[in-house]
Amino acid sequence: MAENKKSFVLYCDLIHTIKKMPAEKAGELFLHILKYVNDENPTTEDLIIDLTFEPIKQSLKRDLCKWNIFIERQSKNGKLGGRPKKEETQKTQPFLNKPKKAVSVSVSDNVNDIKRKKEKVFIPPTKIEFMLFAKSKLQDDVYQKSKQKLEWKWEAWNGDEWKDGNGKKISNWNTKLFNSLKYITE
Repeated sequence: MAENKKSFVLYCDLIHTIKKMPAEKAGELFLHILKYVNDENPTTEDLIIDLTFEPIKQSLKRDLCKWNIFIERQSKNGKLGGRPKKEETQKTQPFLNKPKKAVSVSVSDNVNDIKRKKEKVFIPPTKIEFMLFAKSKLQDDVYQKSKQKLEWKWEAWNGDEWKDGNGKKISNWNTKLFNSLKYITE
């Protein structure tokens, strides 16, 4: 968890998953979540806790990325000096006999595109999202034969912080996986 961050978000739709768990497992999951956000790096041998926690963990990571971007933006704004101070006496503009002509300004959409690209945060898929995407692109028998190789591919990319074999960051995992399917299913 980020330094000096004292809270985190759990989304309300989690109740649909928790309702299906025995109370004891729900308690274990909640304790596991609290250990994770307090940087205790919890591990579990319990498959139910592990599977249920994975999408929560990915959600927490996405929220932390958004938080870090927000803090960075706030820091930059603070370094600019904040809002200008109001003068003690407000000066009004003198009356003009002839109104000034309007100044036309054109803004290029490219500036907005650059800002959007800079703020875009890569959100890695969970193993389930990864496998479902692969399954949607393959015939069922090919998917079944390639299932283990697909899991290995997810583990490899996830372990390498979503970099490909050349060390280049993967920016769109869907496209990268789709283009790799022909090699994985051979």
